[in-house]
Amino acid sequence: MSKITMLVITLVAFSLTLANANPMQPDNYRKPAVSTTKKVSAAPKLPTLTNILIIGDYQLATFNDKTELTLGETISGYQLVEIQPTYVVVLQNNKQTKLELKTTGALAITPAKEE
Repeated sequence: MSKITMLVITLVAFSLTLANANPMQPDNYRKPAVSTTKKVSAAPKLPTLTNILIIGDYQLATFNDKTELTLGETISGYQLVEIQPTYVVVLQNNKQTKLELKTTGALAITPAKEE
């Protein structure tokens, strides 16, 4: 090859390198690889069972000290499917989880004072 052809090839290669350069990045910078893996989302955090109330057929469970649910209702993606005096069962993605009360409570009924 002639010197002129080599010079032209060198200049073209150099100009292509400059066209892709970013003056705001260091010379050794490499673009991060694009991930083709699908991110798997973690299951929602399991709610904390704080109270259970059963009066005859009426059943109520309290979660996180504020959310009251009856059978069939959901919290954080978990559906309440069973209520027992000391535990409840929740369902999420066809997986049942038993949540037990940390401590059992007591019910005290005090009659009103008569005047």
